[in-house]
This record gives sequence, structure tokens and C-alpha cells, in this order.
Amino acid sequence: MASARAFELADGKGVVGVVDLPAFYGKNPDGSGSSPTKDVEQLLEKLKALGATAIIMDLRKNGGGLLTEAVDLAGTLHPQGLGTAGARQLRPHPGLP
Repeated sequence: MASARAFELADGKGVVGVVDLPAFYGKNPDGSGSSPTKDVEQLLEKLKALGATAIIMDLRKNGGGLLTEAVDLAGTLHPQGLGTAGARQLRPHPGLP
């Protein structure tokens, strides 16, 4: 589940929010549970209320997950949304072992 922390800058002139997202998880088959998109939206509102003017998305321990959730989350963070691309057939590059 996503979590967040707020840090005051050393000069006292701002707050930075850090959102930790361990995976791009999804709702349960019965519709219960949560999604990273909804969780992060709620966390961003809380960080904004604390005065955060910058956000760091910490994905260092993120093990991956549902592509649809990753795209949905990225789309909420980017004003014009994002697209995805896929590859049906990959071939090794001749210059690599």
C-alpha cells in the first residue's frame, strides 16, 4: 500500500512530500481493496494540506505489478496523460552478446 512522508526543507522555506509506492497493485476480483492511483491521489491531497510544493515518487522498492495501474497513475500525474507501446516480437541486437 502506498504511504507518504513530509519533510521541511533545511532553510524552513518549503515542504517536500515523499510518496513510497511498493507495487502497482490492483483491486481484488470482487472490487474491494484499493488501487495505487486512488491511494496516491489521497496522499497528494494530504501532502498539499501540509504545504508540500514538491513531490518525490520513491519507486526504489517497487517490484512492478499491473501495467494498467502504472499507466493510470502516470496519467493522473501528467496533465496530458500518457500512452503505452508494446512489442510483439523482439530480436536480439547483433551488436550485443
